[in-house]
Amino acid sequence: MHKNFTQKTLSVGINKYEFTSSLSCCVNDATEVAHLLKRHANGDVNFDDVVLKKNSRKEKVEYALDNLFSDVRGCNHVLFFFSGHGYRTENDVYLVCRDSSLEDPGISLVQLMNRINKSSIPSITVILDCCHAGFIGDTEKNSNPMNGSFPVSCIRENVTLLAATTGPDVAGEDRIHGLFTKALLYGLQGAAADLFGQITPASLYALADSYFTAGQQRPLFKSNSTNLNTLRLGHAILDHQSIRELKNKRFHLERKDPVQLYPHEVCIDLKKTDKIQRFEQLIQYQRAGLIECPNNNSIYLSALLKRPYQLSALGNFYLELHNHEKI
Repeated sequence: MHKNFTQKTLSVGINKYEFTSSLSCCVNDATEVAHLLKRHANGDVNFDDVVLKKNSRKEKVEYALDNLFSDVRGCNHVLFFFSGHGYRTENDVYLVCRDSSLEDPGISLVQLMNRINKSSIPSITVILDCCHAGFIGDTEKNSNPMNGSFPVSCIRENVTLLAATTGPDVAGEDRIHGLFTKALLYGLQGAAADLFGQITPASLYALADSYFTAGQQRPLFKSNSTNLNTLRLGHAILDHQSIRELKNKRFHLERKDPVQLYPHEVCIDLKKTDKIQRFEQLIQYQRAGLIECPNNNSIYLSALLKRPYQLSALGNFYLELHNHEKI
């Protein structure tokens, strides 16, 4: 009897090669990604089936891919991560395995997409940190925009692809991690989290996009999704109850006019717990970007200067979500 898994991940990193130059950081990449995906920031289990492959031969990687994309009852999301060499031929790109050669370059991206598009797993995320990774999902590998020939992507519903480079580009590394994976790790550790700690493929890509400057490799994001998965939960800035508290009358945040602050609201009298809690909550709202003060002053300084505060655009957005009972 097969064990039921809600989420599965396969993380592959290959440093050692029999027929091409070795790399230094790919095993580190795969190991760290697998480690972070295993549990949320609070220690709760996230991906309940995590498979790590280091310096593996093609046969073992293909076997692991078959298991990853197989129809396991109860599994609603799988994630495949690869860090290693990417090799481009005239008609395809290959994820190079330890025993790959010119005659058998490795895992074909065309065949990988066929596996993905045929899989009955409801939602799939693929992250590739290798040269030419951006060709994944394209049906025209030799596109040339100058001649009016553009790549065409073919991705089934609820599949998301993150690539370290555009198709023609190469992926860089430092001594410890691939540059793309380095940005992803920052994101998975919490830099790409929203107010509630949710880290999605889109937020990871946004972080990676800002990590690279003009002239460097350009990461790529392709998705045909109606619902982006939360890949990991970082530490939340606020919880849902705090958002619902925006409507509490003691904050006066449903007014259209700014709310006046006064010096006496900066309370240090430990007996006045309600007053302390109110001001502490205002500090949290400002830290989360839900309220704002003139000249970007802190809530503390605004109170001392008798300045007002009001909901920010983000605060209005979350208040509307609450008003429509979506939080």
